[in-house]
Amino acid sequence: MAGRSARGAGRKLKEQPLHCKKASEMHSEVLARRVCELKETEKGVRRMCRELEELMVTAEERGMQRGRREGRQEGVAETKREMARSLRDEGMPTERIARIMKEKLERIREWLEEAPAAPAGN
Repeated sequence: MAGRSARGAGRKLKEQPLHCKKASEMHSEVLARRVCELKETEKGVRRMCRELEELMVTAEERGMQRGRREGRQEGVAETKREMARSLRDEGMPTERIARIMKEKLERIREWLEEAPAAPAGN
């Protein structure tokens, strides 16, 4: 891109089909006809709107599924942290907690450092 001015690059973008606002500005006749059908006719506009709505619904559903999955994972992780703390508070050695919970020893240590031990007798 050396030697090209920003203005020249902007002009080049406008010549590309996806940056044209009107089908009549496109260089490709095939693409221009299809864009005209979809953007400049009532039937095409209805179809585009329907397709966009379907895409939005699909994206929303995927987002909700992802959110639920991440929420479950966070819930499981929090439950494990609480269990590790409870076992520690009952006097169980950290190495044994890691073995029972099938977690790396370092992770168990991190969880236990996040919350101080409960006072004895609780």
